[in-house]
Formats: sequence, structure tokens, C-alpha cells
Amino acid sequence: MIKVLIDPGHAPGNTNKGPTGYYEYQGVWKISTYLKDILLSKGVQVDFTRTWEQDLTLLERGQKAAGYDLFISEHTNAYDGSTRGVEVYYDYTKPQDEEFAEKMAAKVAAVMGNQSRGAKTRVYTESGKIYNYYGVIRGAADTNCKHILLIESGFHDNIEDEAFLKVDDNLKKISEAQAEVICEFLVIEGYSMAVEEAKQIVKDKAGLEDKTMDFLVNDYRFGESLVIKLAKAMI
Repeated sequence: MIKVLIDPGHAPGNTNKGPTGYYEYQGVWKISTYLKDILLSKGVQVDFTRTWEQDLTLLERGQKAAGYDLFISEHTNAYDGSTRGVEVYYDYTKPQDEEFAEKMAAKVAAVMGNQSRGAKTRVYTESGKIYNYYGVIRGAADTNCKHILLIESGFHDNIEDEAFLKVDDNLKKISEAQAEVICEFLVIEGYSMAVEEAKQIVKDKAGLEDKTMDFLVNDYRFGESLVIKLAKAMI
């Protein structure tokens, strides 16, 4: 079963807010909850890094990603009051996630009617070693989590983005856009096809041996998703 860990960016009491009453901790909790409900409906295991009341450290939240296929930290941004757009950060040690992050930024930006600021990494250097700048990404990167994203769904200090974020139906649209990209990237739509069924299809169509299929599924990090993708393409 595919497993997704959602990190609602800030705990109650956080002061990040827009100019006319939007609070980041409230907005991202709603996005996280809507996203969880959508993914659960598709048979995905979905968990949160914290309860509503908890205020864990950034590293603690990221380190909970062990054993998950995706860790996604939900945020809205702030800068200078005029900047708009959606940007998605990924673990710099996982360059394969750049495409995932780009698609996520573009899809959510299209829903919000603002600019896609694209996929990004942010790092710092200490004692000659490179680290992810964001603590939740840094914590998740220390685990075996396959994909790690931090999304900034708009700039809440911009009056236009904030107006969008203050409408619950719009927050649901953001979660639906995120879910669409997640389902596409992790092959969740096709996950109802059992891995064993997919293995048999690929084996028969490609004429592969049992030991080759076992190696592909069991030893390759993304083997189950790949086999399902191949099987879907072949049929």
C-alpha cells in the first residue's frame, strides 16, 4: 500500500497571517485535511505529522517520514506583499523529484490563477557539508522516505492570493490539484491493480523470467510503482 505523510505546516497560535485575517496555520490545516480525505478515498494510507494541538520541532516532524512513499509539508508563503505564486521545494539529494515538484507547482498555480514559481531546492553549508535549509526536509531526508516536498501554495501577504486562500472551497481546490499530481506521480489511480497482477502482465508481455521480475519489484526502490506503470501501458 502506498503511504503518504502530510505535514500541516504550523501549529495553532502561529502568527503568520495575511493583511485581512487569513492565518497560515488554519489554511494549511484545512488543505491537509482535504488532501487526506481525497487520498484515503483512493486506498492510500495517509497520516499527519502531528495533531491539531501539537507543536513539534521541524526535525521531529520530518523524521516521522520513515517508511513513507511521500512526505509533503503544507505551507503558504510571505515576502514583500506584492509577490504571488506557488513554489515547491524538494530534497536536493533527490534530483528525480524536480519533475514532481514542477508539476505540483504548475497545477496548484493554475487553480489559484497565479504564477508557478517552479521546483526549487534551498541549502546551506556548514563545516564544508551541504544541508537542506528547511528543517522538515532535512529531517525527512535522514529517513528512507522516497519523495519529499514542501509546498508554498501562494503568498498570504499578497491581497489577491490571500483573498483566494480565505475561501474554503478554494482550499479544497488546492488539495484536489495536489492530489491529482500525487496520484499521477505515485500511480495511485492504478494502485487498485495488484502488484502480483501487474508482475504477471509485464512478465508475459515482455517475456521476462521470474527472477528478473522479483529483482525488479523487490530490489528496485520504486519497483512496485514501475511495474504497475508498465502493466498499464502494456494493456
